[in-house]
Amino acid sequence: MTVENLTKTYDEHVVFKDANLSIKRGEKVSFVGRNGEGKSTMIKSILGDIDFEGKCSLGHNVQVGYFAQNQAALLDNELTVFQTVDEVAKGDVRTGIKNILGRFMFKGDDIDKKVGVLSRWRKKPDWRW
Repeated sequence: MTVENLTKTYDEHVVFKDANLSIKRGEKVSFVGRNGEGKSTMIKSILGDIDFEGKCSLGHNVQVGYFAQNQAALLDNELTVFQTVDEVAKGDVRTGIKNILGRFMFKGDDIDKKVGVLSRWRKKPDWRW
């Protein structure tokens, strides 16, 4: 996948400007950051879901996995974190689920916690999606 000079603005607000990114075969990337920093906007631009300036091209057989902010409400609270990822993982990703979850700060027994327990974190007054 190649992103060249990607720019996204909403009126006068610049979300990102002249972003460049290249992801090669076999590489896996996650966008991590605080709320409002443009992660979802970047992904939506790359997928062609919203208008942008610049160029984005996906290679042959590229599969983009995207977990939108509002998708948390659709999760099965009775499944564990591991089971949730295992349900949607395909191909060689399935052999590395524990490593992937570790990159998202799920350590040790955390992967065996039910999603319903984790969703309580969202209900804290200071938590924002």
